[in-house]
Formats: sequence, C-alpha cells, structure tokens
Amino acid sequence: MKKTYNKILTQLNQWDPSVMLTYLPNDSGKYRKIVLNENEENDIISPAIKAAVNEGTPAVVFENNQKVFIEPFYPKERLIILGGSGHLRNLCRQF
Repeated sequence: MKKTYNKILTQLNQWDPSVMLTYLPNDSGKYRKIVLNENEENDIISPAIKAAVNEGTPAVVFENNQKVFIEPFYPKERLIILGGSGHLRNLCRQF
C-alpha cells in the first residue's frame, strides 16, 4: 500500500496528475489498486471509468459486476508572479 501512495506522490511532485482505481471485491476477496498517469492510455480502462476520470472528482462506477472507486489526484496549483510593482504583486498574492 505504501508503494501505491509513493507512486502517486512521485507523479504529483513531477506535476503529473494521476488516478487511483480501487476494484472492490463482491465478496470477502481482496481489493485491487491500480495507479495510472492521467494522460496514460490503458486498455484495461472502460469508457465508464474514463468518463468518471475526466470529471475530475472521486466516483464509484460498476464494471463487470464490480464496484470501482476512482480517486483522481492533481498537483497543487501555484501562482508565480514575476515583476510588477510591489502594490500589484501584493494585491495578487492575497487571492
């Protein structure tokens, strides 16, 4: 499990969005987690999962009688202000 989250953190540190798919078992079986780069094309992803990923919010979809929990991760946005007078820079920084 630690390896999974380290992969997400590495991708985020490289400003690369990622998504974690958790396939939940129907019975007492094991769950399965897959971490993908958001831009990565992968044949195992169904159109329903791709649509949910494109929305950018966590979601649950059903695929082959199995629940799939989708968690998108995006790098924290930053605003870099270059130049400008001190008054404008300080006003922009407040937002």
